[in-house]
Amino acid sequence: MTLLIDADWLIYSSCCACEQDIQWDTNLHTLHADERDVHEMIDGRVAHYQNIAEGDKDVVMCFTEYPTFRHTIYPEYKGTRKVKRRLNRNVDWGTAPQDEQQSMRQQMGRLIEYLEQLPLTLVSVDGIEADDTMAYISQQLLPKILGEAKTLEQMWEKVVAAYEKKKYNFADAVLNAQLARILRDGDFDFDTGEVSLWTP
Repeated sequence: MTLLIDADWLIYSSCCACEQDIQWDTNLHTLHADERDVHEMIDGRVAHYQNIAEGDKDVVMCFTEYPTFRHTIYPEYKGTRKVKRRLNRNVDWGTAPQDEQQSMRQQMGRLIEYLEQLPLTLVSVDGIEADDTMAYISQQLLPKILGEAKTLEQMWEKVVAAYEKKKYNFADAVLNAQLARILRDGDFDFDTGEVSLWTP
């Protein structure tokens, strides 16, 4: 089984999880992270991915390469997002979004270099984001995964078989599909607040 991982998210979320919040006194409040803790968290997550996949190289880490084509056609792309909690300690609140992105890339570079030392497949393409790369690769893998399946029923049987090969069952496959599926029109009842979960 090949796992496609958004490595931007892996690094960012690992850094967030490893932050230590210290209030020294009434007025002094700091946040910091030990890079060794981040390495340990990344190691744990990578080991989990490799356990699911059939081999080390079947874990494919996808990175964003800036600037993306979206920034080229619209320079303000993602520039208006509100920052709920600034994780970049090298800038202040007045830093322009594009300057902060550059600073973040420099800091992430250290962790990308760390990932490069692990038995993984790392992929990035100039000008596109990690999820674009993941979508492209998944389209290339789809025929291999589904084989000769021609109907939705046959495709679902292939998915369930892949789960069972990893010692999971039909219920696990359904649960993951329900968790991953984006709601469509009619799936959410705005009057009752109830969600109609997908069923095969």
